Amino acid sequence: MKHYPAMMGTALLALAMTNAYAKKPQAAPGFNYEFSVGAGAKGRQNGDAELRVVRREHTGRAIGLQIATGLLGGGAMGFGKNQLHGERMKEIPNPGKDVLQDALRAQVQQWQADNPQRVIDQPLIVDLQGSDWVLMYQELDQTDTPYELRYSTRISLRSPSRGFVKGSEWYGNFTCTPTPVVQTYPAWADGDFAGVRDVRARYVADCAQQFAQLLPQWMQVFGGGDASPVVAQATPETPTEEVQPPVAVVEQEVEATPQAADEAQSQLQPR
Repeated sequence: MKHYPAMMGTALLALAMTNAYAKKPQAAPGFNYEFSVGAGAKGRQNGDAELRVVRREHTGRAIGLQIATGLLGGGAMGFGKNQLHGERMKEIPNPGKDVLQDALRAQVQQWQADNPQRVIDQPLIVDLQGSDWVLMYQELDQTDTPYELRYSTRISLRSPSRGFVKGSEWYGNFTCTPTPVVQTYPAWADGDFAGVRDVRARYVADCAQQFAQLLPQWMQVFGGGDASPVVAQATPETPTEEVQPPVAVVEQEVEATPQAADEAQSQLQPR
């Protein structure tokens, strides 16, 4: 009898989790897009759902708080500037919420146009997990210190989650972290942060291009067969080669050159 409370608690927890998954709307067949905030970089527990601006004065306030904590006997703890909350700019959300989704959707539509034979009759999730989206000062001891715009996101292709017992199937993922652009603070902030919006478009284009390069490989993992847009773009004058996978074509060209056999073997090794 004394075990009943624990058993009931476990059963109630399982029921609650099952209901939570049951209430989540089911994804429609085809490509769906989901955004969430993952872990931040360098010690931050959470990523940024909107732009976080960290200025020199934010560090000064944190240092003052640390000193006060030490004076009160609580003991001071070290921190890095990336851990500072800074100021949230809700009008500039994480690109994964809007503009990056639009860019990835355009790449998926292009892939579908190039591969009309591929019919996606079950749900696929293009998963965007945001990490850092922050405008950060570089040097604490410089009044006119430059600021860098950091962005990082993890992009994946997976099946919908099928409950807490059996999760998603993953077909591929990568982390996109464009090289931060560095400018003065006025160059970023003038014109309602026009500088941030301009560079954000460059970051989005970078991530979308990487996604476009990986999507054919991920679709091969998902459904097998030839999923490469390169074949669909072949000229009508070579119909016999349109159905050949790009890798097979490369192999034939290499094998037709005997003097390059040794080099071809090393290039065709699995990565």
